Amino acid sequence: MKILITSSAFLLFAISSFGQKFMHSLGAGVNIDLQKVTNTNTILGSIQPSKNESFFHTSGDYFVRYNLSETETSSVSIGAPVSVGLGSVSDGLTDAAGLFFSTDISAGVFYNGGLKSTHANESNFGYFVGGGASYGHISIYYDKNTASINTYGPMVYSGIRFPIKNQVMSVGLLFRYGVDKSKIKTFGLKLMKDF
Repeated sequence: MKILITSSAFLLFAISSFGQKFMHSLGAGVNIDLQKVTNTNTILGSIQPSKNESFFHTSGDYFVRYNLSETETSSVSIGAPVSVGLGSVSDGLTDAAGLFFSTDISAGVFYNGGLKSTHANESNFGYFVGGGASYGHISIYYDKNTASINTYGPMVYSGIRFPIKNQVMSVGLLFRYGVDKSKIKTFGLKLMKDF
């Protein structure tokens, strides 16, 4: 996963100097992480295989992309959705409660159509769909205890773009399936302003 983080950081730095093909969005999201509890992978230490842990949190989100290929109506881009989240958490077994912090960084290939597929495209509607790999780090502080986990796996991210007055907004859905031992499934709903 160090390769993914390094590659994404390089992508964010390198493509920022490429002018009109560089595009980005900034916004917020609501997210949920789901994990089936076992005695080896649970975040909070519960040992109840019949129980699922879920963590709801809000996030600040940034999505940067660079268009590799453009037409009048569409583009193909490489992109890096980045998210930093915060929420509250309970272990579901006791009265213990605490804070939940998450960081997610992804890298993938995306197809963009219509509005904001390129800087010049001012259609009334647009969309994007893509996928790649994603890494997440979760830290939990509860009842004088701490827990943390790294998760990674394939990611899909798609959404629509639409104009509101003189602004372009996008609503997207992101899903990551953890292939590590935690098997965490992450779902995110993102509302972004496209620049």
